[in-house]
Amino acid sequence: MENITYIPMDPIELPKQEPAKPQKKSVSAKKSSFLIGFILVLAIVFIMSMVYGAVSYKKSQSDTNSKQIADVAENSPSPVSSPAPQTPEPSATPVSAPEKATPKPTTQPVQKPSSTPSSVPSPTPSLPPSPTPVPNWSVSGRVVDELDDMPLQNISVRIIQRDKYVENGTEGWRGLTDALGVFSVYNVPSGEYKVELVNQTYTIGAIDLHVENTVNTLTLKAYPTHPQSGQLTVTLYEDANGNGSKDSGERPISGWLDLWRLDDGKSTKIADLFVTESGSYSMSLGAPSQYALQAYQSSLYTNPTRTEILNSRGDGHVFSLSFGYIPKYSLREMRVFVFDDVNANGIRETNENFIHYATASVTNASTQQNRKYAVPPDGMDVGPLDFGTYTIELVPENESWLYWYAVTTGAQTVQVTSSSDDQTVYFGAKKRE
Repeated sequence: MENITYIPMDPIELPKQEPAKPQKKSVSAKKSSFLIGFILVLAIVFIMSMVYGAVSYKKSQSDTNSKQIADVAENSPSPVSSPAPQTPEPSATPVSAPEKATPKPTTQPVQKPSSTPSSVPSPTPSLPPSPTPVPNWSVSGRVVDELDDMPLQNISVRIIQRDKYVENGTEGWRGLTDALGVFSVYNVPSGEYKVELVNQTYTIGAIDLHVENTVNTLTLKAYPTHPQSGQLTVTLYEDANGNGSKDSGERPISGWLDLWRLDDGKSTKIADLFVTESGSYSMSLGAPSQYALQAYQSSLYTNPTRTEILNSRGDGHVFSLSFGYIPKYSLREMRVFVFDDVNANGIRETNENFIHYATASVTNASTQQNRKYAVPPDGMDVGPLDFGTYTIELVPENESWLYWYAVTTGAQTVQVTSSSDDQTVYFGAKKRE
């Protein structure tokens, strides 16, 4: 191996070089760089605004659908829970800017940005179907007595679903009748129901009701829950003054009455009632029904023209009726007597006895109708007489009576009215010797 000898040498000093000064760019180069940067910033802002607008529109549509579902669920009688729609998150991959500057909102849903560019938009998540709300209706009607269709007030009407019906239960919808028997029940869903009365006095049983729209034509005919027989008391009297009411002094009379039962427009005679001279009659009517009471015809009286209708509702009501009969004739007694007028003064003395006389003449001054009667010693009854003024006198039957008896009392006038009392007329005749 060769020997190498190192010879020391002085360091070589290189010449110093000054750092190169940057060359000044021209004005046109500066403007180009600024314009490129400005365009990049605008592009980034535009892309971000597009992404933000798409996300905001999608969230707005989701909130609207959620509100609609909540409204439907609130109005539905049995709310159905539904999952809340999820808002799609924007992809991290930038989306190329569209050519148009600002997108206009349309009715088309905004498509979810895809992580990979594609010409086919991603499908929008579908919402669950909205539940169909069940409509509510009102039910109205009247409650009346089945006998006479009279309205029943303060009756509670209950409507209950048929599959939940319990007699006199507490569930369901209720309405209370007013003075006209009218009730109304609101917010009744469509379906099958039963209707009943919640009342201790009246009932209708339980009737079926189908509700699919507003029902306002119900007529509920009620009948007593625990029927009691009605009672009838009748009084007959002579309505002497014809005023239609029983006054003091108007006497009771006897007579016949017809009692009929009225069922579904049919009349069935159930009794002939005889009222004795006491003028009063009482009886039980039996089962609840509608009855009619009518007076018999009479030759002596103008019968009451009215027919009394009795609505026996099964509540034990007592019917007290009176019928006034207006006399066609005077039904009071008028008797004629002839006495032996010994002293010929025309006045009967205690020692002057009644005698037989052939003829007494009775004449109606208004009609001139005349009747003649033989007068026995115990007197003669005249009547019945039409109302009016009468002239009564003794008339000798022939010359023999004229010869043997001298009449000492002249003609007498008698007024006959519906309120006349019993009357007695005396005539004197002196027997010749």
